[in-house]
Amino acid sequence: MVAIITESVKLLFGTLEFFSIVMLSFSLFRLPIRYSVWKIAVVSVVVTLISLYQRDYVGVGETAVLAMIVAYILLVSFLFNIQLMFAAVICMFGYLAYAVIQPLLAILIIATGWTTFEEMQASLFQGSLLQAVSSLVVLGIVFWMTRRKLGFMFIQKRITFSSSTRAYNLFLLSLLLAGIGAIQLTVISFAENTNILAVLAAVLLISVVGLVVTYKKNKREINEKYDRLKSRQH
Repeated sequence: MVAIITESVKLLFGTLEFFSIVMLSFSLFRLPIRYSVWKIAVVSVVVTLISLYQRDYVGVGETAVLAMIVAYILLVSFLFNIQLMFAAVICMFGYLAYAVIQPLLAILIIATGWTTFEEMQASLFQGSLLQAVSSLVVLGIVFWMTRRKLGFMFIQKRITFSSSTRAYNLFLLSLLLAGIGAIQLTVISFAENTNILAVLAAVLLISVVGLVVTYKKNKREINEKYDRLKSRQH
């Protein structure tokens, strides 16, 4: 009975956490979320179940994030009919942003003296509380971004492996792989309470570089498309 309650609590707060991650991912790229809440919920539940199975039954807690990211990308691509490469961009940068926010919140909570890092890891209540607080903060950011109409707009068809954009896509793919590695390091550093700030700085740097480069390229392509349409009208 206790085990069932424990797993149910983990599923509930894990789903809430991943729901906020997906919402943040979509908000970063100004994708519509109002009529996609049930799909986002499906993605959140499935990915959380995969995480719980790997952590609690397979025993690969620190590497479970890799399977979660792959499942996340595939589900978003399939359920939302988004190209795989574009889905990878959406998911990775949303995950990277969350990988910065949650550890910073954990550090702030520990700095208050209310708990310690070891207690937060060992306690189901404190771990769930951190997930809840992180999720609410992220959903608050999502609400603020949506109201302000902030985020990045992209031409989805441009994010492909066509010959004309091969160099750019290879660069983007390298950033995505670096992002996966950075997230994995974040998980390990957080679990072992070592070099967290240094890893967070690396994650933040990868996120900023990737978003800026991708945004500038797609903004240029949007302008080019607008100029072509304008010239046809004349």
